[in-house]
Parts: sequence; C-alpha cells; structure tokens
Amino acid sequence: MIRPETIAIVGAAGTPLSGTIDSVSFIGDRQRVVVSGASDRPLTVDAPNTVEAKAGDRVGLLIAPEAVRLLPPED
Repeated sequence: MIRPETIAIVGAAGTPLSGTIDSVSFIGDRQRVVVSGASDRPLTVDAPNTVEAKAGDRVGLLIAPEAVRLLPPED
C-alpha cells in the first residue's frame, strides 16, 4: 500500500517509474492526480497545487521506500 500523499511528481527524464497523467482534480490545498502506465493499475497522487500537472503530461514518480506498507494477503 502507498498513500497518495507519499508519491512525488517529478520530471519523467531519468526516473525509473513514470507514467501519463489521466486526470487532475483540485481538492482544496492540493490536487489529486491519476497517473497510468507506472503500474498495473492507475496510481492516485495527492500533489501540492504548486506542481504543474495536466492530463496527457508524462511525469516521473518518486516513492520513498519507507512509505511503502506491505499488507497481508487477502483470503
């Protein structure tokens, strides 16, 4: 599990994890960005409003290893 606020949007060049922005929604003091192509399912990123993001942009994603939580398998 990765919380949306622990993923950072960066430039796509030179990053091992990248994808394309599907949508951007403003939610108060931040924006919710949905990125596809970086994993099997689209990732939701909660980014500051200072990050320039629009649908169709190619972006890189940074995830700090300590932000990843492993969940037990579902039965």
